[in-house]
Amino acid sequence: MDKFDILWLNKTAQENNGLKHGDYRRYRLYCTRKLHRLRKALKWTQGRGRFVKRKVGEEEVVSKGDVRFLWLVLLQAERAWSHGMELKEEAALLQNSKKQKRMATRRKRRWPLRKWTKAALWAKQLERLCSSVGAPTKTILEAQAYAEMMSGHAWLEKKQWKASQNSFQRAYSILEKLEQTKGTSAQQRLVYRQYIQEMEPSIRYCRYQLTKLSSEENFDHDALFLAELEQKCNRLESELQAKENGASMLSVEWHGTRIPVANRRVQQYLERIADRQGNENDAKQLEKIVSYYTQCIRIVSKESEQMIRTEMHEPILQELDMLKAYLVTNRVEVALKRNLLIERNLESNHAASWKQRIRLVEQCVNLCEEILQLKDLQNDIETYKYWSQRKLFFRVYRRFYLASYLSNRHMWTDSYLISKMALEEMQQISKKDLRDDDWIQQRIDALEENTTRQACLSKAYAILDEHQLTEKWNKLKLDSTSSGSSKTALVNRLDEIVLPQSFERLVKIVDLQPSFIQVPCKPFLFDLASEQLTFPDMSLFVNEENKAIQDTISKKGLLGRAVSWFSGKK
Repeated sequence: MDKFDILWLNKTAQENNGLKHGDYRRYRLYCTRKLHRLRKALKWTQGRGRFVKRKVGEEEVVSKGDVRFLWLVLLQAERAWSHGMELKEEAALLQNSKKQKRMATRRKRRWPLRKWTKAALWAKQLERLCSSVGAPTKTILEAQAYAEMMSGHAWLEKKQWKASQNSFQRAYSILEKLEQTKGTSAQQRLVYRQYIQEMEPSIRYCRYQLTKLSSEENFDHDALFLAELEQKCNRLESELQAKENGASMLSVEWHGTRIPVANRRVQQYLERIADRQGNENDAKQLEKIVSYYTQCIRIVSKESEQMIRTEMHEPILQELDMLKAYLVTNRVEVALKRNLLIERNLESNHAASWKQRIRLVEQCVNLCEEILQLKDLQNDIETYKYWSQRKLFFRVYRRFYLASYLSNRHMWTDSYLISKMALEEMQQISKKDLRDDDWIQQRIDALEENTTRQACLSKAYAILDEHQLTEKWNKLKLDSTSSGSSKTALVNRLDEIVLPQSFERLVKIVDLQPSFIQVPCKPFLFDLASEQLTFPDMSLFVNEENKAIQDTISKKGLLGRAVSWFSGKK
């Protein structure tokens, strides 16, 4: 049967649904809605016919094999307990009100007691189910502690101090043992510690009432109960050890510290990564592994933000940061392998552009910078030096590719300066700190040699370009007399320098009568075009308005002419 974290689920649901602010009614309504949703999902509804209560027994849990049946029982207990607390608050309000003091009858006082008794019965049923269906030892112990807490609360409200103290003391012992068990995550330890702190005032109050009644105190636990608890804790440690040995994805190791992975989605992604780790020469497989690590980092970051919002971050945030550092480091390592594999393919392909190589090495520099920004890495001096040297190596590689790109564009001076900067940074690289990286050890000498060759080549071409420029400069004429007395237009001798003294007299800028260029007298097919094109008769478009007026007058006749005479229109 799968693991079922009773106390963690219970505490998370309480804090996210009203109990962080003491709103028991909101939490009760949440339990009701959750019960309806679970019954529909499990197809465990009561039906529309005659009511027959469907109880959750051992056969149903074993046959279905679904942990959500245990969740049904847990929600029943939580709903009854929260309903009792809500009724207790309402009774307290009625007691404080003078006008409604009579309404606080005995029924109002006994109603919450019945709810708490029912919650204790549901908790006992959960304990029996977990023990009978073969649940993990941790789930059984958590169910037992939860049942004892519910029983202790019910006895406390009934003022049965001895029974309440014994129940709370058993739950206290179980949670204390679970907290001290090896393999328990910081997140679970925090939940156990919160339940222990919640029980301590109740235990002290029971002791005070017992001493007040001058009854005989016997705070020693039952020896048989303690022996059984010790056996269960030992069994739990052995189960956790077996899980760590058999399924390494339940926990990871980071700098000698074992970090448990509680999130199920992160475990699934890590399992997928383990299945694909053999193909290191396949760029697509490496890209898939990088995407899986990215998803894991996103989940862990979101979980840590949620812990900060719920103010449960102090003991857990350090563990989540370590897990995130482990995931980021592995993702960067795989991403570097992928980039270096692509870079090797680009070296074999001579048609690849220098821009692609520069972009690829730039990504490697950014990946190393991402590692250096981790909090845990700053305390580890050796690892910090290792990644700093790797970043410096990739920066030199980037400068070498950039110098090669500039030399292809005949920008010799820029190429020489960048190559010189690369050689200066090359002197800062320590081969001793990079002894664990075989790829860099194989290429560091060749990179230094290629960078030196590129610097020499760029400097030689830069000097050659300088000599060619000097020759062109010497060809320029600086004679003022010749430039001033020349009859050639300035447009035709722009390569000469004209001194200001030569402008004392008029200077010919352009030829005002440009020389004629011989062209054909008429274009080819000119005769054919002139014969084939027909133009419309323009007489049709002349005096159209006068024609229209004459037509209207002629149509009117004698009477129309008379009217036009007197109206002034002729």
